[in-house]
Amino acid sequence: MSWFCRFLHCPYEYCTITNTQDKDAEEAIINALRQAFPDHCFIGEESSATQGYTSVLTDAPTWCIDPLDGTTNFVHRFPFVCTCIGLVINKEPVLGVVYNPVLGEMFSAIKGRGAMCNGGEIRVSEADDPGSALIATEVGVSRDAATMDAIALRFKVGLVLGDVRGEMCVNCMNHPAHRW
Repeated sequence: MSWFCRFLHCPYEYCTITNTQDKDAEEAIINALRQAFPDHCFIGEESSATQGYTSVLTDAPTWCIDPLDGTTNFVHRFPFVCTCIGLVINKEPVLGVVYNPVLGEMFSAIKGRGAMCNGGEIRVSEADDPGSALIATEVGVSRDAATMDAIALRFKVGLVLGDVRGEMCVNCMNHPAHRW
């Protein structure tokens, strides 16, 4: 077991929680969007998990939905739970909405028009040094040693390079087409 996995002390069974609220919420969101946009496609996290694969993203307008981002948080009543909805056209993200009903925060962004929180403009931090920046991540539900070591490596490389290039670099190295 990796040092990172031991550090978390999170039993695997607590990290693999799923619930019917995820599926019910996704179905309600897709039904509402389908009524407004009957010709659009949909990729939902829960329906993808149920069918065992993610639908292929095409150039068609496609809504990507995570109805309950933070299922583990939700189950444990930790207030960082969101509904995430994005619109992708020609394989390019053009709109995104993240809503946290517990904290009453609605984040939204439209390509070329910036991002908002509850209607007010927001911007990224001007910090140019990781030592003066807030860095947060979520490790996902897979807590096996290999996954945790890969996450730790991405984080370490990101700190060394000082920005997201670290994660991009490690992701490229780990991509099957780029392994040596």
